[in-house]
Amino acid sequence: MNKEEILKAINEFKVDIWSNPNRPDDVQSDECEYCGKKLGKNPLYFHVNTSGTILPNTISETDLDLVGMESQGCFAIGRGCAKKLFGNKLELYTTKLAK
Repeated sequence: MNKEEILKAINEFKVDIWSNPNRPDDVQSDECEYCGKKLGKNPLYFHVNTSGTILPNTISETDLDLVGMESQGCFAIGRGCAKKLFGNKLELYTTKLAK
């Protein structure tokens, strides 16, 4: 992908993982990164850049370097929050983590 395609993909359905006004500041690793509630079984994981934007799963770290962005890593979001945030585009954003 070229820079324009990468930026278009990132901005097409821009969601900020930390935008929930009810999210506590001290979210722990076993809590939803979006709302702060305890994660259920099989949470979904999302790749996030340093500004908090959840990235489409087609965007690689190399793509981020190309457009001057940095990865913050992958974060868990509960299935309920993920469905609210992404609806039918959920599969475009979830990241499969190696076990």
